[in-house]
Amino acid sequence: MNLRSVYYFISPKSRLVARKIYYSPFDLFNSLSGRKKKMVPNKGDILLARETS
Repeated sequence: MNLRSVYYFISPKSRLVARKIYYSPFDLFNSLSGRKKKMVPNKGDILLARETS
C-alpha cells in the first residue's frame, strides 16, 4: 500500500490533521524566516478559492 492509498483510506478529518502535521515544519520555517508572502496560504491549509486574473 503506497502513501497515497493510505492518505485516502483515512477519514477526511484525519486527513486534515495529517496534512497539518506533515507541513507544519515547512510552514513554521517560512513564518519565522519571513519568506511567506502575505496573501499565500500555508502549505498545511487547503485553498478552495480560484485565482482571479
